[in-house]
Amino acid sequence: MTLQSLHVFSRIESASFDHRVGFARSDTAIHDDVVIVLIDEKSLQDMSGQLGRFPWPRSAYRDIIEFFAAAGVQTLAFDILFTEQQDAGNSNENDSALIEATRQAGNVVHVMQVLYSPALQASKPLPDDFLSMQSFQAKKMEGDIYNDYLLPIDGLYQASQGIGFLEINPDRDGVYRRIRLFNQYHDGTILPALASTIVAPLISAGGAISYDTEIADLDGFEVPLDGEGNYLINPYGKLQTYSISQVFEAASQIKSGQQTDLALDPELFREKIVLLGASAIGLLDVKATALSPKDAGIFLHAYTVSNILQQDFLLSQNGYLMLLIMLILCGIAVAPIILASRLVFATIPALLASIVYFIFAYAAFTANAVFAITPVIFAILLSTLLAYSYRTYLEKFSRLKVRKMLGQYVSPRVLTEVIDSRDDLHAEVGSKEELSILFSDIRGFTNISEVLEASQVVELLNIYFSDMTDIIFHYDGTLDKFIGDAIMAFWGAPIKTTDHPLQAVHCAIEMANRLGSVNSRLLEKNFPAINIGIGIHTGDVVLGNIGSDKKLDYTIIGDGVNLASRLEGLTKTYGCALIISEDTYRAVCDRVPCLLIDRVRVKGKQQPIDLYTPIEIFSPGANVTLSVQQLSDKVQSGFQLYLNRQWLEAAETYAHLGACALSELMQTRCHQFLQNDPGENWDGVYTFTSK
Repeated sequence: MTLQSLHVFSRIESASFDHRVGFARSDTAIHDDVVIVLIDEKSLQDMSGQLGRFPWPRSAYRDIIEFFAAAGVQTLAFDILFTEQQDAGNSNENDSALIEATRQAGNVVHVMQVLYSPALQASKPLPDDFLSMQSFQAKKMEGDIYNDYLLPIDGLYQASQGIGFLEINPDRDGVYRRIRLFNQYHDGTILPALASTIVAPLISAGGAISYDTEIADLDGFEVPLDGEGNYLINPYGKLQTYSISQVFEAASQIKSGQQTDLALDPELFREKIVLLGASAIGLLDVKATALSPKDAGIFLHAYTVSNILQQDFLLSQNGYLMLLIMLILCGIAVAPIILASRLVFATIPALLASIVYFIFAYAAFTANAVFAITPVIFAILLSTLLAYSYRTYLEKFSRLKVRKMLGQYVSPRVLTEVIDSRDDLHAEVGSKEELSILFSDIRGFTNISEVLEASQVVELLNIYFSDMTDIIFHYDGTLDKFIGDAIMAFWGAPIKTTDHPLQAVHCAIEMANRLGSVNSRLLEKNFPAINIGIGIHTGDVVLGNIGSDKKLDYTIIGDGVNLASRLEGLTKTYGCALIISEDTYRAVCDRVPCLLIDRVRVKGKQQPIDLYTPIEIFSPGANVTLSVQQLSDKVQSGFQLYLNRQWLEAAETYAHLGACALSELMQTRCHQFLQNDPGENWDGVYTFTSK
C-alpha cells in the first residue's frame, strides 16, 4: 500500500483502469436527460458562410439560447469562455445579445476559470455580486487554493443561472480520469465545477456542501471521491450528441415560420440538460480519456452530470478490504511453496490466484467496484519470490548438512550434481541403467605433446577442454572424467531423460563444429591445429559411486563403455569425426540423418555392429563437387554393392567420394576381395583385431 501511495504503480494501474473502462463501459448509455451539442468540424464548415471563422459573433448564440428556451430545456450549459468583450470599443451589440438572451432564458449556466498566480502579492478579490450568487457553503477543503480568476464578461455572469469553473487536470500520463467537483478560492469561497453548478440545484435547495478527500456531501446527497479529493469519472460509450449546425438550421427554420420537417425537433430537448461545447480539433478542447484518446472536453462534464443524476459512481476499494484481499491471495500463493515437498507445481496456486483476482477485478468493475489490480498482483509475485527465497535458504541449509555427511565418499563434482540438481535427479548407487556414452580423443596428441613445452601442452588442453566441457554441459551431459587428452561423458544420469541418445549426438556434432573456433585460438598462440574423433554408444551400463573407502567417484562401467571407446578409436580408420553405434542410430535416425559406413566386429566383441556417422559432419575432403545428397547416395550404394560382393562396382562408386579415408579404405578392401575371395561364409562383417 505504501508503494501504491508513492505512485509506483500509477501508470500500469491507469492503463489497467482504462482497459476495464473499455471492457465495461463501451456499451453503456448516458442519462436520458443529458444531451450534448457540439461545435464540430461540420459546424465550422457549414456555418462559415453565415458566421465567418470561429469564434463566431456572440449574437449567434442568442438564437441557440432562444431555441432551447422555446424547447423547454431544464438547463443549458456552455463550455465556452466569454471572459473578454467581443465588441470592445464598439456598440457591444454581440455581447449585449448574448447577455440579454441569457437573462431572458433564466436557465443558462456559463463558465469561469480559476487560476493560481504566484506573482500576485494578495489574492484577487471576487466581486461582491458574484459572491452573492454563490449559495454553497462548505467546510474548509484540502487541495489547491486559487488566488486569481477569469469571470464571464460583466453583465453575463450576473444574468446566468450559475457559474462553474472549467479546470480539469489530467493524471500523470496525460489522461483525464478525474475532476474536482469544488475548488476553494483564497478567501475561503467554495467554487463549484461546471457539473456541480448544473446538478446542485437539482438535488439541493441551497443547502450546505461538505467536502473532504473521501466524500462530497451535497445537502445529504453523497458523491464518493477517490481519497485525494477528486471525483473518479465513470464514462459512457453511448452519448446523445447533436451538431450545433443542426440547432442553427432548426432555429432558422422556426424563425422563418416553418413548423414541420425541422432539422431538429425541439421536443427532443424538453426537460433535458443540454451541454454545449467543442469537439473540433482546431478548437483545442479534445482530451484523452479512459474511454477514448480523442474525447471532447465537454464529455467529461456530461459524464459527471450523468453519474451524479443516476448515482452511477465508481467506488474505489481501498484500505482494510484491499489489505485483507492481499493477505488472503498472498497466503494462497505462499503456502504451497513453503509446505510442498516438491516445487514442480508449487507456483500454480500463485498463478491461479493472480488470474482469478484479475478476472474478479474486471467482473467487479461491471458493477462499478474498482479494485486495484497492479499492487495486488505485485504483492502476489513479491510474496512468491520471498517464499522461494526462504525455501531456497532452507534447502541450502539442508543440503549443507547432507554435503557434510556425504563429502567423505563422494567427489565434489558428483556431490554438487547429486545435491544441487533438479527434482528429477537420478543418482542410485550400483544401478543398471541405459545411458548414452561419449568418448572423444585428440588425434595424434602424442606427437603434438612432444613438440610443445609442458606448460603449452596444459594451455592447449585447457583451451580445448573448456569449449568441449561447455558444450557437454549445454546438452545436459555428465562429464565423467578427462583421461589424458580424452573426454568421457554420458547422458541419462544422474538426471534421467528419455532422449539422451539425441542429446549425446547433438553434443558430438557441436563439438566437431566448434573445433574450427578452437583451432583459431590455438593458431593465435602458435599452437598446432588439432583434430578429434568421437564415439557414441547407447546401452546398458552399471552406474554408481565406485572407488575405495577413501575415494569414491560417480562413474559408469561395463561393455557399453568399452564399445564407446572402441568406436572413438575407429574414427581414425574411417576418417570420420563421429561414429555412432546402431543402438544410438535407432534412437536418433528419425531426427539425425546418418550414413551406414560399415558392419564390424570390434576387438573383444563377437557380436557384429553397424557403424553410422551423421551426414551433417561427414566430409569426404577431396571431391567438393558432390552435394550432401549425392554423398549420401554414393556411400549408401557403395556399401550395398560391397555387401552384394560386387567388388569392382563398389570400388568405382567409392572412388567418386574423393581422396578421403573411407573411400581409400573401402577401395582397398574391394580390390583385396577381388584378388582373394572372402569365401561363401562371408557375411559382410569386418573384424578388427586391434583397438
